[in-house]
Amino acid sequence: MTTTYFGVWISGIGWMRANALCVAFESREVADETARRIGSAAKVYYIDKSLEGLESVFLEMEKKKKSRIMKLINLLTRKK
Repeated sequence: MTTTYFGVWISGIGWMRANALCVAFESREVADETARRIGSAAKVYYIDKSLEGLESVFLEMEKKKKSRIMKLINLLTRKK
């Protein structure tokens, strides 16, 4: 049987790490509690080696999304 692991994704930072290694939890409840303690920027996701390796891609997607939102806000709040 394959064990399921959960990682804590911190928006704008990436996977929660300890000593440069990605931290994974076997218990969803422990992962949820860890994310709650970190704050609203932390979310729990199923994690495997392929997702760990895509961290830079996910961070770039977050950066682009934030940039689009900021552009929209600037357009909406621009004085006429």
